[in-house]
Amino acid sequence: MQRQFFRHAICETQRDARASRRRRRDGAGQDPRDLDVAVAQFEDFQRLREALAEANLRLAERKLVERAKGLLMKHRSLDEQAA
Repeated sequence: MQRQFFRHAICETQRDARASRRRRRDGAGQDPRDLDVAVAQFEDFQRLREALAEANLRLAERKLVERAKGLLMKHRSLDEQAA
């Protein structure tokens, strides 16, 4: 689900960037909306970074739990359910 969110956010950001480049290339000059697009892209990127940091934290926590469970299983001869 997060992967779909990231893909969607990236696609929107890329689409907005292409539209902005197209306007500049077509000689439309500086569109005041470019700043809005840039701010929106920055905010999207920040949200993506926060989501990534949160996902990495959850993954690290999960790895720690699995490692502890493995140690309990090995040293106390417990099955996975009991650990």
